[in-house]
Amino acid sequence: MQLMDRFGKELEPIYKYEVQPISGYTFTFIRQGNVVNVRFGGVCSRNQGYQSLGSNIPQGFRPIQEIRAYFDNVVSNSTNGSGFWNFRNDGSIMSFSTTPNSVEKFGNVTYLTNDPMPSDSYLMED
Repeated sequence: MQLMDRFGKELEPIYKYEVQPISGYTFTFIRQGNVVNVRFGGVCSRNQGYQSLGSNIPQGFRPIQEIRAYFDNVVSNSTNGSGFWNFRNDGSIMSFSTTPNSVEKFGNVTYLTNDPMPSDSYLMED
């Protein structure tokens, strides 16, 4: 399906990939052209120190270089420490957190990719 703007110009297709590497926690990758936006959120019980989430970023959505996205650890209505996600160009995701408790972590980050376009199976529906 071709996407068109209001002037009849063809738009770049939009690709989407969603993964839940930890129960209750989701990463959503949206790609248009060479720009990828990642939304992340949920309750995460794997905390404190460095944690590897494995290789969860498929070819087509990987950053050109390692990208770091910072977050606050939220418990109830207050901030309880901080941390970050590292999105690596080999497809792996690493976490670092200062809190040992189960906490909410939400945020987003945008980065460039030079990966080939994802397969059509990742095309977003209307």
